Amino acid sequence: MNNDFIWGRIKEDAKIAFHNQWGVAVLITLFIGFFTLVNEALSAVENIAINTSLYKELLDSEVIDAIIKFYMKYDILFLVVPLAISLFLIIAKYGECKLYLDIVESRDARFSTIFEGFLYVFKAVGASLYTTILIVLWSFLFFIPGLIAGIKYSMTTYIIAENPSIPITDAVDMSKNMMDGHKMDYFMLKLSFIPWVILITLTCGLASIYVTPYMNSATAQFYVQVKSEYEVENGEE
Repeated sequence: MNNDFIWGRIKEDAKIAFHNQWGVAVLITLFIGFFTLVNEALSAVENIAINTSLYKELLDSEVIDAIIKFYMKYDILFLVVPLAISLFLIIAKYGECKLYLDIVESRDARFSTIFEGFLYVFKAVGASLYTTILIVLWSFLFFIPGLIAGIKYSMTTYIIAENPSIPITDAVDMSKNMMDGHKMDYFMLKLSFIPWVILITLTCGLASIYVTPYMNSATAQFYVQVKSEYEVENGEE
């Protein structure tokens, strides 16, 4: 592992790129965050309605009764809406990756890019499902193989976002090859953001407005770095 590969170039370049186009990055963060918040709110309401006894000492009985009535009246929403939001977020992730690639490669990043994944919905969902299955299968062996598998296939979304015509299996194989020799680099990059994640917790999520775009920019910058190295090694440049 080359420490300069992580600390010296990637995070600094990502920070500069993000600061240059912070407006659209923050807007995307708020947009994605809204849907995530709705999902979490629905999950909390459902949990209170189902496990009433756990919240009797925390919430007023009238509040609990109101939540139970709401849940019973609109129970279908608690099935359909979270499913729809989860599907939306899976597909939107591809557009989000493309947007951050535009940011770190100094192209004009546009909010509308978030919807580009919907131009290849079945591939986006299929790729996410395929990589999830692979990671779960590796996880059956133990936690560590599952973690390594997650890192190996982590670039798949960026690969497809940049080249939507590529077959899913080719994108997965390419991610695996690109990450060869860089899995620990990626792990350490993610680990370096732990203090920032703690800051998000301490600020009740407010810091995520800055931290999330910064982390996403760093991951996109990492992809650009390993892709460049991969292309050189395979004579594609």
